[in-house]
Amino acid sequence: MSEPVTIKLFVDNEHEHGFGHETKVREVIAFLLEGGEGFLFLEDAEEPLDIEISLGEIGIKHHGNVHVARCRKIHVTVDYAARSHSREFTPNKQVKAVKDWAVSLDWSPNNIDPAERPKFGLFLPDDKEPLSDSRPIGTLIPKGDCECNVTLELAPRVRPQG
Repeated sequence: MSEPVTIKLFVDNEHEHGFGHETKVREVIAFLLEGGEGFLFLEDAEEPLDIEISLGEIGIKHHGNVHVARCRKIHVTVDYAARSHSREFTPNKQVKAVKDWAVSLDWSPNNIDPAERPKFGLFLPDDKEPLSDSRPIGTLIPKGDCECNVTLELAPRVRPQG
């Protein structure tokens, strides 16, 4: 019998689950999404894994990182300076990737100086704390949401008091 592969999975929050090398991707998805359909992504992959291959065939190592999501793509809208820009991201992309894209956009006449970009963060609407740069975008979609859309606000990480 194969020794279990332990992989980190992001389902709402970070959870660790142990699965055997022979476990199929579809079985992992069904378990984590409580019978629902979805997708499993390796850490930096642009495409989800084939549901018929096993974890052993993928080569996932002990404590490998994967992301499970109900959405194949997340439609992200970023608001800044009374303007909006949108783009699709895979659910395993981290907030940092979205932020790096957003700070480099044309927000004329309010473009963000490259030296100031590290001072910016992404916020959920009405939140006072910026999202963690390492948080996968897919975790921002509420459970049961079939639209796969999220709107974020781009703002300085430290907002002026007043």
